[in-house]
Amino acid sequence: MNIADRVRFLGWRDDGAALLASVDALLVPSRHEPLGNVVLEGWAQRCPVIAAASAGPASLIEDRVSGRLAPVEDAAALARAVRETLAQADRGRGLAEAGFATLQQNFSKAAVVARYRAFFEQVCSSAS
Repeated sequence: MNIADRVRFLGWRDDGAALLASVDALLVPSRHEPLGNVVLEGWAQRCPVIAAASAGPASLIEDRVSGRLAPVEDAAALARAVRETLAQADRGRGLAEAGFATLQQNFSKAAVVARYRAFFEQVCSSAS
């Protein structure tokens, strides 16, 4: 069996949320991922996220709690993380739920608005 038997490149898609909701795990092997929006998108669909520890994913994911991290450019470690996550369905679901909880706590509309309000209140009070 070669990669062509296991991978399909689907081209441009507008249904990313539906695709993420249908997968067993989201793999983010990026060497350079400055923000990590793809991690947030995976968490929003309650998908376990396995990522290379580039800047964005490493700042978002707590390894073995809200996702899995592997050293950048370490294919063997990334493959181990994928195998371990897929072999333990309960563990994968736990990572997905912890990721979703992190998303809600830190990146939901309510959380972001609260941080902006606190910032504006601080700026206004220091200007007085």
